[in-house]
Amino acid sequence: MVVGSASTPIIKAFNKSDGKLVWETDNGSLMLNSGSVSGNGNLYITDLSSNLKIYDVYSGELLRTIGLNYSSTNGVALDKGQVIAADDTSIFSFASEGTTSGKITNSDGEPIAE
Repeated sequence: MVVGSASTPIIKAFNKSDGKLVWETDNGSLMLNSGSVSGNGNLYITDLSSNLKIYDVYSGELLRTIGLNYSSTNGVALDKGQVIAADDTSIFSFASEGTTSGKITNSDGEPIAE
């Protein structure tokens, strides 16, 4: 579970099974939402310093910052590989970043593709 704060620029991630803190990071700016997590483990957060920030949801590492036109109090929508974020005056759409890994096997467990 990931939690942002409107009173401090801290993001915290907790283990959903035992409630223990997994990681904590300073976002550098207040955020009025806890963000959205994509299937590939990216956490997308908009903040009051006019940024869309992308974090690794497992480690809290900041992966990328994308500047918006103005501050944002909105959440981030994810739909069919698109990241949709809005600020006070605009709506932005980006392709969701990701990687595919693993093996595709047949019913006998033999690799079809890697």
